Amino acid sequence: MSTSSSISCRLAVVLSLLALTSAAAATLPPASPETAAKFLTAVNNVRRQANAPPVSWDATVAERARQRADWVRWKCDLAQKDKDPGGDTGGPKSYFLKGGGGGRVAPVVDAVGAWAGERRWYDAGNRACVPGKQCGDYMFMVDPKSRQLGCAVAPCAASGKTIVVCEYYPWS
Repeated sequence: MSTSSSISCRLAVVLSLLALTSAAAATLPPASPETAAKFLTAVNNVRRQANAPPVSWDATVAERARQRADWVRWKCDLAQKDKDPGGDTGGPKSYFLKGGGGGRVAPVVDAVGAWAGERRWYDAGNRACVPGKQCGDYMFMVDPKSRQLGCAVAPCAASGKTIVVCEYYPWS
């Protein structure tokens, strides 16, 4: 290998490492007002159908959702969602992982739609899931005690998937 080839190769490695380091340090920005409005509209439509009062957007709750999404997006593995080293003390969260890109509109609609789909497994009289089924995301979404909502949408760092995290406050 010639000296110039060796230098070029080393330079390429150094530049690649610098790019990875700067990408890893980048944090997820807060949800835009448009994204917040889309979440509020979608979630409040589901809450209205369940006779639950509407929620409002809360910047503090959204920040906790953003921090959690920022943590989970580096592995893009929902099994990691409860292993946050930051000692999360927030309320209940709903997670949604979507394959492919799709911008910020589709993940909002897809996530809220998936969570609302859990309604079929929700026993409203007992405020619990039908035995053997999962409906926790729907329960969080329609909890009548919740008054505030915050969500985040994040691209997964290592794939074309998108992670959506919503948090509600207060919670039962």
